[in-house]
Amino acid sequence: MLSLLGFRKTFERITELKEYMMFPKERRRKKKKKHPKSIMHDKESGYCYLCALLNNDYTYKPREEHHVVFGSGQRESSEKYGLKVYLCPEHHRGGPYAPHNNKEIREMLCKIARERFEEEYPDLEWEEIFMKKYL
Repeated sequence: MLSLLGFRKTFERITELKEYMMFPKERRRKKKKKHPKSIMHDKESGYCYLCALLNNDYTYKPREEHHVVFGSGQRESSEKYGLKVYLCPEHHRGGPYAPHNNKEIREMLCKIARERFEEEYPDLEWEEIFMKKYL
């Protein structure tokens, strides 16, 4: 209890001294980025994108955000253009059909992402932004 009281007095003294400083530093806060919505899958839907696509299972499950185009600096572009889906943990990281473990699933998602990108942004070129062809 005594150490807490000592800490409080020290904190109050520092606060008083800051008022008399010639150029007090302002507190810097991290800017929160506003993430655009997914153009592939609605976050509020509550189901896993791959469960629905592969198994026709639309039940509510806890989900994780998956950036469809990832690696080598592409995650930011994927976020910027809304190329993300929501997957259950098994389909995101752990299972045999997880895009991080299965090349065919990853390429399938990228093909769907490219189709949605071209529908949503007809004036932009996929290859210029993502440097890969998936069709």
